[in-house]
Amino acid sequence: MLARDAADKLGWKKPIALHTPLIPGLKGGSRMNPEGVKELQTKEVEVCKVEDAGKAGIEERASVMIEMKMSKSDPTSSINIHDTPDDVRKKIKKAYCPPEKEKENENPMLMMARYIVFPRLGRFDVKRPEKYGGDISFADYDALTSAYFGGNLSPVDLKTGVADSLIGILAPVAEYFSAHPENYERMKAILASVKKLR
Repeated sequence: MLARDAADKLGWKKPIALHTPLIPGLKGGSRMNPEGVKELQTKEVEVCKVEDAGKAGIEERASVMIEMKMSKSDPTSSINIHDTPDDVRKKIKKAYCPPEKEKENENPMLMMARYIVFPRLGRFDVKRPEKYGGDISFADYDALTSAYFGGNLSPVDLKTGVADSLIGILAPVAEYFSAHPENYERMKAILASVKKLR
């Protein structure tokens, strides 16, 4: 937004800004979550009081800020377009998935369903054994959250549905990389070189 404000003064063409919802990281407490940031800032203040801002306090404070700003550098905190189905399932299995309604916007599983699965697939399906109620499908996000917060859909079911949906959505990417392994290797090399710059 600053660039748009400054553009007039500098005589430049105003840039177009497209904003999309930010999805919390798989581990929860992302820096864009005000509660997560409050916890990290509280920890930083406590370190300063205990260590009197000595060298040890500065080092721990730095690590707190890195955790807050660089959570994306943790490969287990997000789903990447080149993740294999096994990678997606492993990451989702360990993901933060609170059952409380007041933590809805912090729940990465619900936010992925809301902003990725429903817009792309138009529905949310969960395959589960008959002894746990059998397969279930939701036509919209409100029906999904009603079942989840009402106790009719467990966190395991929600995670299973998200994982299966994401694997289906990412299938064309997997097919492309399977047909063009040289491009997959090039992409991995680019990602490795970017990580070295951090």
